[in-house]
This record gives sequence, structure tokens and C-alpha cells, in this order.
Amino acid sequence: MNTIKTVFKRAKSFATSHKIWSGVIIIIVLFIGYKVFGGTSMTVTRYVTTTVQKETIISSVSATGQVEASSSIDLKAKVSGTVTSVNVKSGQTVYKGQTLFSIDAQDALKGVRDAELNLEIAQNDLENAKKDFASTQVTQDTALKNLLLDLNSSVAAIPDSNNTNTNIVSLSGSYTNTEQGRYTLEVYGCENNGECIKYSGLEQGSFRISTNVLQPLGVRGIYVSFSAYPKTGEKWYIDLPSHAASSYAANLRAYEEGKLSIPKNIDTSNQNVVSKELSLKQKQNALIDAKQTLSNYYVAAPFSGKIASVVAHVGDTASDTLGTIITDSKIATITLNEVDVSKISLGQKATLTFDAVNDLTITGEVVEIDGVGTVTQGVVSYTVKISFDTDDIRIKPGMSVSAAIITNTKQDVLVVPSQAVKNNTNGSYVEVFSEALPVQTTASVQGSASTILPKQTPVEVGISNDTSTEIISGLKEGDIVVTKTIASSATTKVTTNTAPSLLGSGRTSVGGGALRGATGR
Repeated sequence: MNTIKTVFKRAKSFATSHKIWSGVIIIIVLFIGYKVFGGTSMTVTRYVTTTVQKETIISSVSATGQVEASSSIDLKAKVSGTVTSVNVKSGQTVYKGQTLFSIDAQDALKGVRDAELNLEIAQNDLENAKKDFASTQVTQDTALKNLLLDLNSSVAAIPDSNNTNTNIVSLSGSYTNTEQGRYTLEVYGCENNGECIKYSGLEQGSFRISTNVLQPLGVRGIYVSFSAYPKTGEKWYIDLPSHAASSYAANLRAYEEGKLSIPKNIDTSNQNVVSKELSLKQKQNALIDAKQTLSNYYVAAPFSGKIASVVAHVGDTASDTLGTIITDSKIATITLNEVDVSKISLGQKATLTFDAVNDLTITGEVVEIDGVGTVTQGVVSYTVKISFDTDDIRIKPGMSVSAAIITNTKQDVLVVPSQAVKNNTNGSYVEVFSEALPVQTTASVQGSASTILPKQTPVEVGISNDTSTEIISGLKEGDIVVTKTIASSATTKVTTNTAPSLLGSGRTSVGGGALRGATGR
């Protein structure tokens, strides 16, 4: 007991006289204890993925506004030019789509005529290309057949090694079939004396031998003649093509070259058809564009109503308001900023929804766009008016309306969720896995774990909306892309405490493990 007191007394005296060293020793002990008993941490990364698919993507500009009971709309031309006709007067009732004003459209009409002519030329070019392709197929197939016939044209009769007579057979005629193989001629004794030939292989048959008389070998153009009577059992072989023929090497080379070049000629002709089909499609689109341009030279009533005023006269320049029209139908008035208003134009379709009528969605059409913006606290805004395609008694004047004006639509294009597209100094990219990740069976855990990092793949993007983005290049249908990355950390702590006893033995206690996690990093 006195020994223990002496040890504590000396330790206390050392700590009192060496405060700095005592503090260092305590810090070192605590650090070692943390490293040994403090626990370990492991980070697991999870990924939410989806596949690239072909879909229809619609981009739009959204804004809110109010429903008006009736409205006066300025009638404006989409193009500038000389007014050539005014087809209405003030107070006149008009119907939707009725032509009210015409602008000088000589250039636009010429554009349509040229587009129609180019389309007709493209149609003729395609028909000629198809005819040429059909003719090329026949010509090239015939050429290859002729090369094969040339290869088979030179024939020779090869005697069997056991024959007594070896040079008594002569051949004439030309082989008229493309099938290759061998004729085997075998001599046997005929009934009523004499010798006969039985032939097999490419054709089968038999005939009685008469010396120096040509006998047909089947029906494929080869004739056989014997200068003397052969002996029973003797055989001759006729190979097609005949390797023994003097022209065999040259004909074989020509045939092999033809097998390579003729399919290429056919493919070239087919590619010409494909090219003409593409050109025809382009000319069809050009005609559609030309007709759309021509329609811009005619100002039609955006809805049924009454003409409030006519400002334009024949000969005026259609650069501003031509007149006004009043509608008794409801109309949506919204406000767009200077960025969004640049994306829309007259005639674009819109989808309208109403806060007060949850289950109602109707379509409309942009009928007026402010030419001059209004500046409020440094922000420029433009008023846009949208007519309703249909009416509903539940819609009341003054109601709030949300409008989504469709600015572009693309069908059957590659689409990914917008959150999958990221950007860096080199442009846009997505993260791609080469294989699908294991399916997560635990509903409470989002994504799938992977020790392999996804590959950053550069992409070219097209139009987009709130949820999806078009991929022009860089991906293909079915690719697996990352839409969300989740990093979680799990820490497990095991603590061992040893308390010395007076006898020098130790007491060990083990603490339970604790799990901590953080998601969404």
C-alpha cells in the first residue's frame, strides 16, 4: 500500500514540475487510443441509372397570365412587303382562317414553283435510279454467269489410270450450265453385242457407242466421240471446270475478279437509289418550307370575330398593324421575358391549364405578340395573346391560366433525362456504364452499388424540356446512363478497454458497432 502511494506521489510531483511534458504525453496517449480503438469508415457509391430510348420530345415556353372575356387583336403580317389586296372592311364579320390581307408574294410564289420543279426532278431521278439499279442487277448477274460459263467452256476427257485406251475420246460443244462438278463415263457391254457408255455425276444417262459419231452427253451442250471402240470397264472423267484446259487459269482469274467487282457495282447502283431517295425527301421538305413561307404573305383571321378597323390600303408597306379584329371568345393573355419571346412566333400551338379547373386542358394558338416590350425595374417583358381552340363554360374571365407554347417537336429521337446531362469546359457529357448494374432488392435503398466508375462520354445535345434532353450524337439506343450519384459512408466502431488490477490482470470490455450514413452527397 505504501508502495502505491509512493508511485502516485512521485507521478504527481513529476506532473507538477513538468507540465509541458505531461500535456504532450496525454495527447500522444489519446491519439494512439483513437487510432487503435476509434473505429474505421468505408464509403460506398450508388448510382441511379436508366437506358437511352427513342421518344418524341417537345420543347416549350411556359408562362402564366389571365383569361380575358374578349379582346381586340392587332392583325400583322409575318413578312414585310407591299399590300396587294384588302379583302375586308370595318364592321365585317369574318370566320377563322379567312384571308383578310395579301402581300406581294412574287418571290415566294417563285420559291414554291422552283421547289415543285426540283421535287419533280428528284422524283424522276429516283425512278431512273431504280430502273438503273434493276438493269444493273440483271446486267451484272448475267456478266457473272457468262464468266462462269467461260470458266466451264473448255473441257477435256481424262482417262482412268487403269484404261488400256487413253486417247480415243474427243469432246466438242460448249457446256451451257453454271453448275460445276464431274461427269464419269464408264464402258459396259450392250445387249445384242457392242459397247455402251453409262454416264453419271452432273447428269445421268447412257448411249451405244458408234465410232466417229458425236453423241450428246445429257442436255448441257457437250458431245462425245470415240475414234475406236473402248473396252468394257474403262472410264473417263470430265471435270467442269477442267483444270487441264489451256484457258482455265485465265478464265478462273476473270471469274474471281468478277465475283469481287460485280457485287460492288450492284451496291454502287443501290447506293445511288438511296441517295436519290434522300434527295427526294429533302426536296419534299423544301416544298413544305416554301409553301409555309408563301402562307406568310397572306394574313388570315386568327379566330372568328368582327373587324374593328382597317388601317392598311393597297400599295402600303405591310410593316406594322394592318387592322384589328375583335373576338367575343375568351383569350389568354400572358407575359414572356425577352429570352422566351424570341423563341415563339404567330400561329404556334399552346396547351392551356387553369388553376381553378384541375381536370381541364385545352389547346390554343398564338395570335398576337407585342412588337415593343415593357420595361419594369430594368426587366423587359412582352405581352402574348393566345386564342382558345375550344371553349368551356367552366372558364371564367379573370381566371389564372398557365400556358405552354410548343416551340419545337421531334419524333423518334434519342432522349435521356435532363439530369443525366452534365457540363464541363469541353462541353456536355453523360456518365455511361458498359453493363447494367445489379438490381437493388431493398426498396428503402436508392440506386445500385458499383466499384467500377462510369465513363464520361461527350455528347451533342439538341432540344430539351423540363424533364428530357435530345441526344444528337455520342450515345446509342440502349446505352446505360447515370441520372443520379449517391455517396454513403458507413462507420463501425469497436472499443476495447483494459483496466489493470492490483494483481496485474486485465478486464476487457467490447462495445457494440454503430452505423452512420449520409446520402445524396
